[in-house]
Amino acid sequence: MFYSEEDVLPAVKAANQCFGETNTYLHGKNVLKNITVATRDFGKIWFGDIFTETLDPACKRLSNLLQKDVFVFHSNEEFNFNNAIAFPYSTE
Repeated sequence: MFYSEEDVLPAVKAANQCFGETNTYLHGKNVLKNITVATRDFGKIWFGDIFTETLDPACKRLSNLLQKDVFVFHSNEEFNFNNAIAFPYSTE
């Protein structure tokens, strides 16, 4: 199934709420550089740098907002969902 820009835009806005603006570059310790956040349905919805301690809660929040599994890739990786860090949607 293909999605239009209007279909994907709410997911991008939700990702920006959870992670901050796309293409964020951070300095300091404990920073994951150049990560990409995606869903199977919408594809890539956010990229940039994020503090390691923020990654888990932000991904879980995004997963709950979208009601979809969220995946994290390093930018130099192929989009292989089997090797990505997965944050499954949970109704709990």
